[in-house]
Amino acid sequence: MKLLMRIVFIALAILGVVLLAIGKSRDIDVMFWIGLVIVIADCIVILIFNRCPHCKKYLGKSYGGYCPHCGKKL
Repeated sequence: MKLLMRIVFIALAILGVVLLAIGKSRDIDVMFWIGLVIVIADCIVILIFNRCPHCKKYLGKSYGGYCPHCGKKL
């Protein structure tokens, strides 16, 4: 996955967790639920799109330029 996409996914996850924490600590239900939706959506998108374009296997935390499963260049 490209670096920019990783940064966007990490930023969204952080935003979601912050909204969850603020919403829970101040009893703001709407903020809590928006944060929860952002975190869940971010996880689902990562699971769907963080795959090798060749073998379609999940890349996990692989940051290298090659797929750890098939060895082809990403």
